[in-house]
Amino acid sequence: MPNFHEIIQVPDNALAWVYLFSENNITEVSQHWHDSFELTLIVKGAAPYAINGRHILAEAGDLLFINAGDMHSCSIEPGNCEAVNIMFPRRFLAQFGKSDDMILFQLDKKCTAYPELVRSCENLYHIFAIRREDPYAQLHINSIVYDIAYLLFSKFRWNEFSPQSIESIKYRRRCREIIEYLDDHYQEDIALRNMADALGLSREHLARIFREYMGTSFKKYVTRLRMYHAYTLLTGSDLPVIEIAMRCGFSDCRAFISSFRSIYGTTPGKYRRTFYQNVQSDFKEAVRSDAFSRLKDNSLHSVGSLPAGDLCGAFKDLLIPAEVEKPVR
Repeated sequence: MPNFHEIIQVPDNALAWVYLFSENNITEVSQHWHDSFELTLIVKGAAPYAINGRHILAEAGDLLFINAGDMHSCSIEPGNCEAVNIMFPRRFLAQFGKSDDMILFQLDKKCTAYPELVRSCENLYHIFAIRREDPYAQLHINSIVYDIAYLLFSKFRWNEFSPQSIESIKYRRRCREIIEYLDDHYQEDIALRNMADALGLSREHLARIFREYMGTSFKKYVTRLRMYHAYTLLTGSDLPVIEIAMRCGFSDCRAFISSFRSIYGTTPGKYRRTFYQNVQSDFKEAVRSDAFSRLKDNSLHSVGSLPAGDLCGAFKDLLIPAEVEKPVR
């Protein structure tokens, strides 16, 4: 089973990416890792997890914590399992630690703070589930995320490191250097040799890190990263397809279209037209819904004479789900 690196993008104005199983419409999550920290509260039902080869059946009321770099997978039965998931970006938590390379957490049910952590996650679940009814919900969500971060650092930080965990941390640091380099240079013509030279590695060693730890090849990872940014521009701007291709580092428009078709089964232009047709349909439905009426009652008095673009931004949550599964996995 491939051990791929998942790209985590936190929504604007949020401290962490929060989502519900019921809204994500995912049933199988293949084994993967990411550079973020993940906390899950099972609200209803049960879900089998595998974390670093250890199999766990998480049931209602259970908390699961996955440290950055941990290999993990899970299965979700739609309708029978609900959970709230919190993805803490490494940079967010690193500001509270002396060394971000040595940040690890371990949950202990015997800890007196464990029930408080559960209650905080339950509170987050209830607030997040009705967030579209409250224009200021994100402020409340962010405050709970801070409360949870405080509990993690003050009560559940793990300071005992085995030789294996230290070696794993070294690999995480190296992978982080690779990821950050590619994040900064994906728009350029990147070659494996040039990147290896920039990082002080041999081509063979860099290729092995991609193959063994990041679960893919250098070329495939770069294409996925470029495709992620291209998808964002395609669905969030009116830039021409050829300009999107150039901005995201593709050698030409033909290469972009070919890569896009291999993932989405259609061309970028056709996908964009279908996407906006669906958005328009969702907007018409929102106009007729109680949700739109509530937003109108609660928010329109505050937007006043906003320009059309800003007014559309006020309706963003009605048009497009706040948590969209990332196009690159």
